[in-house]
Amino acid sequence: MINAGIDVGNGYVKALVKNPDMDKKAQAVDIPSATSTISSREAKIEAKDEIKIKNFFNDIYNLMEVSFDSPMITETDHAYIGLRAVRSANPTEEFNLREGHRSKSETELSAKLMLSVLAGKALSDYWAKNKKLPGEGETIPAKVRLAFSLPISEYVEKRDTAIQNYTSSPHIVHIHNFDRVVTVKVDVVSARVMPEGASAQFAIAAKGEKFIEAMIKDMYSNGLSLPEGITAADIASAQGIIGIDIGEGTVNFPIYQDLMFNADTSQTLNKGYGHVLDAAVANLESKGQPYHNRKQLADALENAKVKPLLRARARPAFEAVNDEIGIFVKDVAKKCRDVLNIAGGLAEVIYVYGGGATPVKDKLYPALIDAVKTVFGEDGASFPILYLDSRYSRWLNRDGLYLLCDDGPRSAEDLTNV
Repeated sequence: MINAGIDVGNGYVKALVKNPDMDKKAQAVDIPSATSTISSREAKIEAKDEIKIKNFFNDIYNLMEVSFDSPMITETDHAYIGLRAVRSANPTEEFNLREGHRSKSETELSAKLMLSVLAGKALSDYWAKNKKLPGEGETIPAKVRLAFSLPISEYVEKRDTAIQNYTSSPHIVHIHNFDRVVTVKVDVVSARVMPEGASAQFAIAAKGEKFIEAMIKDMYSNGLSLPEGITAADIASAQGIIGIDIGEGTVNFPIYQDLMFNADTSQTLNKGYGHVLDAAVANLESKGQPYHNRKQLADALENAKVKPLLRARARPAFEAVNDEIGIFVKDVAKKCRDVLNIAGGLAEVIYVYGGGATPVKDKLYPALIDAVKTVFGEDGASFPILYLDSRYSRWLNRDGLYLLCDDGPRSAEDLTNV
């Protein structure tokens, strides 16, 4: 049995997967939300000997070449997954942020990524247990307890259909990295779905008061203060919560009242940090810069932060992104004012998190403070806005989903990378 909390973001897939019979802790998965189709089998990496096979399992989720036999996927060609897809010479399939009308749950890319993670975990477990690959014609069975998320508007309308798509029939994943095809039969025996952002609140609650205290310290450094006598314990026990979950394709505003998710007042802004990157790519391409999609740009910026020889060359990219952040921040702040006018009367605290939170923090934090003051006047200066760093906040939806797996773990102690 595999317990899996999988957050398929527009930018990255973040997952925790665990086989309770084999694993002491859950394994973290973090791969780009991308695939690339291969018209014929021309794998660049074929793991034929034991050393190459071991290297494959060290980063299986970014090295897989797969094909599918699933009612959710019509594509029959092979595909690279994750980082291998981004860095291949083949056209990359990623979530089209301009298709705001199209449901994420209805795109085959979501299913490809989710099923690849589950099949990769099943194959890893088989290798760890048997120290060999399956024999010719052998199929690895994988029963799964799954939890995943959808944008808020999509959750309201499509959650039952999304669950049925995964649970109604098995899904076959063929893995083509070896001298013979390895087949995994993924059988999702139970599935739970949560709205994006809302699942993150479960992970925040599990972290406790010390986690809150660190965010309060950061809040003070940004010019906000708590009313006299208010403590981290009071914040941790707040029942009126507004989340601002900054993803690649959306910014979700989950609203909790009396600790109950309120789907009627929760909002989604159909614009995310990925739109910033897309706009920057268009700007850079017009100037002859070698960036052709937001995945390449994001990969280049991350490398430039840690590789001095790339830093100067990436300066135009950093400048282009920074220009677009200002436009994005105005849209988020406006949506925040709208949310506060609808649900602010019962709100006690705002949490800001997500993979796009840190890159926009310098401009967004003061804009949110102004938005709160616009609605509440100077009393807004004592309204807690707790801003989480993307280095760990991008995991929150994943962690919350993992804690919600049916019959799965209930303790935050089991979480990794938090």
